[in-house]
Amino acid sequence: NIFKPTEYIIKKFQYWAYLNSTQQAQYSYQYYQAPSVYQQPPIAPIPSIKNEFILQLNLAYADNNFIAAFLKNMFKNINDFSLMLCWLKDYFLNFKSSKNVIVLIGDKRTTGYFIDHIIKPIFIQDEQYFSKIDDDFLSKNTAEIVQKNKLFYHFEYSNEKNNATKDNKISEAIINILEKQGNNNIENFTDTEIIVTADKDNPYGALKDCYDRCLVFSVRNLDAILNKLSIGRSSLADYIKNDLHNFTNILCTRHIASEFYRNQEIDLLPYIKNGIFITDDINKAISNF
Repeated sequence: NIFKPTEYIIKKFQYWAYLNSTQQAQYSYQYYQAPSVYQQPPIAPIPSIKNEFILQLNLAYADNNFIAAFLKNMFKNINDFSLMLCWLKDYFLNFKSSKNVIVLIGDKRTTGYFIDHIIKPIFIQDEQYFSKIDDDFLSKNTAEIVQKNKLFYHFEYSNEKNNATKDNKISEAIINILEKQGNNNIENFTDTEIIVTADKDNPYGALKDCYDRCLVFSVRNLDAILNKLSIGRSSLADYIKNDLHNFTNILCTRHIASEFYRNQEIDLLPYIKNGIFITDDINKAISNF
């Protein structure tokens, strides 16, 4: 099975070819002349992502890049945005799994645009490389969840009835995927990434067995993001599409250094209600109501 790269993935091979100043590197992709944006010093390798991650990032360019601005407003603090950017950059450059589970809690419209209009266009040339596991899949599909040739597994979590059987099935699948990771062999697709999204329901029951591998983020309501960006929803997909080349230039060329950071959502996920992280401030507000 030969991996088919997107036009954006091809860009990184162009960049490497330019840095190596040779056309003799052993890639099975056609090279093109590197555009001027790549005429910069080589980037440094990025450390593996952990729950406590290091980062220190010059974010001035984010205001001049639509997708970066969308992501910056998608998260509720700058450190979460930086961590997500590091995760995207690391996988884009290396196709080596972070060996973590990315957990996005909040408006499913927001996570839908992130996955369907950013993740999939950048990474997915053929739908066979992407697997979406939702209620329909779990209720109607008798096939195994874990399959070959996947770059991403997206678990769209919904469990209003707190069905323990469903949680156990998802948990076993995620553990199975995590156990298969690590060979960094693009043609065997063992370095897949896992994304879990949940709107109102708490996915902790399906994640508790792999919780030490989870990176948990709270995402903003889409209406709040659109208000910050001063655009209408009908234009959002086009804005993102028109900026994909600019954004992947950032993924190719920007240097990221690091400092320790741990977000609070990792500690609060077991206690969320209706998609809301119950912080001390919220508890006090409820008590005083």
